[in-house]
Amino acid sequence: MLTSPWWVYNLCFPFAEDFGIDNQPLAFLPILAIVATLQAGLIQWKSRGNRFLAEVMLVSFVLKLAAVSLFHYIIGPFYNGEADMIGYFTHAQAIIAKFELTGTWTILHPITNTNFIIMVTSWLMFVFGDTFQGLMIIFASISFWGQYLFYRAYCIAFPGGQHQRAMLFMFFLPSIVFWPAAIGKDALVFACIGGCCYAFAKLTRSNSPTAFVFMSASLVGVALVRPHIAGMICISLAGAYLLSRNTHGILGMSAKSLGVPLLVIASAYLIAEAETFVDLKDVQQSQKVMQHVGDANYIGGSAFGNSYGYRLAAAPFLLFRPFPWEARSVQAGIASVEAFCLMIFVWRHRKVLQASFVRSRDQAFVLFLWIYCVEFLLIFAGSMTNFGLLARQRIMLIPVALMIALWEPAEDGNYARLYRPPSNTFRVSSYVPSLTPIVQDRGINRG
Repeated sequence: MLTSPWWVYNLCFPFAEDFGIDNQPLAFLPILAIVATLQAGLIQWKSRGNRFLAEVMLVSFVLKLAAVSLFHYIIGPFYNGEADMIGYFTHAQAIIAKFELTGTWTILHPITNTNFIIMVTSWLMFVFGDTFQGLMIIFASISFWGQYLFYRAYCIAFPGGQHQRAMLFMFFLPSIVFWPAAIGKDALVFACIGGCCYAFAKLTRSNSPTAFVFMSASLVGVALVRPHIAGMICISLAGAYLLSRNTHGILGMSAKSLGVPLLVIASAYLIAEAETFVDLKDVQQSQKVMQHVGDANYIGGSAFGNSYGYRLAAAPFLLFRPFPWEARSVQAGIASVEAFCLMIFVWRHRKVLQASFVRSRDQAFVLFLWIYCVEFLLIFAGSMTNFGLLARQRIMLIPVALMIALWEPAEDGNYARLYRPPSNTFRVSSYVPSLTPIVQDRGINRG
C-alpha cells in the first residue's frame, strides 16, 4: 500500500522522453479500464460466491499490475531497451507499419517460438493500438488466469485437498506473480500449461469432450510457444495413460508393451538433446537483463557447474537453487529466499511426497504431475548452467511441484480407483484403457 503511488505512476509513465517508446497514457488508460472491469466481472463469476477466493484473486491481480510496473521500471533505466519484451514490441510495430503502408500482413516463418509471440503481439497491437503498457497488462492478465487454472486443477484433482493453501501459493508466490507479467513467452506458456493441467484433471473425473478439446487447444498453445515443453507434456500424459492402474485386457497390455519403451526412448532423447530443445538462444536474452540490474555479473557469477554429469546429479535440487550461500547479488539473494522457503515447505511435506509417489499409479493425474516434474528437472538440469536463466524458466515447474506437495488422498481414506465396466457385460471399452474414476459427488464444484 505504501508503494502504490509510485508503482501506479510508473505504470502510466514508465519511460523517459528519449527512451524510444512513448508513454501514451491516453491510449493506455482506456485499456486498463477495460481490462480491470473485465477482470472484476470474471473474478466475480469464477469465485461463485466464495468471498475469500474473490478477495485473493482481486489482490493477486493488483499485485500483477504492480509486477508490470516493476518491469517498466527495470527495462527503462537498467536494461536500456535490451529486454526481450522490447524486441517483441518493436517487431510487432514493424508488422503494423508495413500493413498500414502496403496492406500486406506479414506471417513469420516458422510460426512457432519467438515468431509466434511477435505475431500475437502484432495482432493485439492492431486491436488495442501500439501502447506498450497496455500490451504488458494484457499479457499479464493472460498469465493471471493461468494461475487460476492451476488452482482449479488442484481443486478438481483433490476435492478434499488443502484448497486455501493451494490458492495462496498459486496467486501470491513471487515468481509466479512476477515473471509471466510481461510481453513474452512466459505469460502464454504458463497459461497454456495451466490449461493442460486443468483439462486433464477434469478428464480424470469425467469423459468430458469439452475438457478434451480444451486440453488439445492448450497443448497446441504450448507447442506454438515452446515446442520442447509440449513434448514433455505429451510424454507425461501418455505416461499417465500407460502406467496408471487403468489398463486392462489384451489391448491394455499391448499398449503398455509398446508404449512404455517408446516413452523411455522419447524421454532419453529429450534429455540428451536438452540444450537444443530448451532454446538457450532465446532465454539467454535475459543475460543482459541480469547484468544491468546487479553490480556483480549475475549470469557469469551464478554458474552452478559446467559438467553435464554434475548438473544431472544435482537435478533434484534444481527447484531450490540458488541456495542462500550461492547468491552473489541482490537479485540472486531474493531468488534464493523464495527457493529456500520452498525447500523448507517441501521438506516438511516429504511424507506426503513419498505417499503420493507410491500411490501415483492409482491416480492418473498425480502420475502425470510426477512424470512432468522428473522430466523437467532432468532436461533443464542438463541445459541450464546459471541461476539467472533458471529463475525465469522454473515458473513452468513450480505450480506442478506444489500440487504434488499438497497432495491429498480421497476423503474416505481410499485412493481413487479407475473405473472398470461390469465383467458380465461385453463392451469394447472394457479392453481399452480408461481414465474415468469412480468419484462420489461430495458437492464440490467441478467447474
